[in-house]
Amino acid sequence: MTLIQDLHAAISRRDWHAVEVAANRLRDTNLEADNEALTARVKELEKVNAKLCDDAIDYELKVAERDISLKALETHLAALKDAAKSVEDWWLSEGMNHFPGAPYCIFAIRAALEDRP
Repeated sequence: MTLIQDLHAAISRRDWHAVEVAANRLRDTNLEADNEALTARVKELEKVNAKLCDDAIDYELKVAERDISLKALETHLAALKDAAKSVEDWWLSEGMNHFPGAPYCIFAIRAALEDRP
């Protein structure tokens, strides 16, 4: 007999002790099933949490790598601007007679470094 059938049989016999025992067994069975379902859900959520933590760590690492790359690019850009300024200063002081097309080149270099058309 199933637990429900035991419970019905005990009720019909008016065996209150048997009713209590059957009800307790039914409750315990339901609690065990609930516990198993909750345990499975907790394990599932632990996997989701671990994945989210891994994703967050990966994201932080990528952000840190991009920050380092950005700083390196900014340093490189500053060096290029200094070099372009040195070329421009040289052309203004000595190179006018030797390189008449240099102003256009200097303008193009400056525009490229400042990200202008």
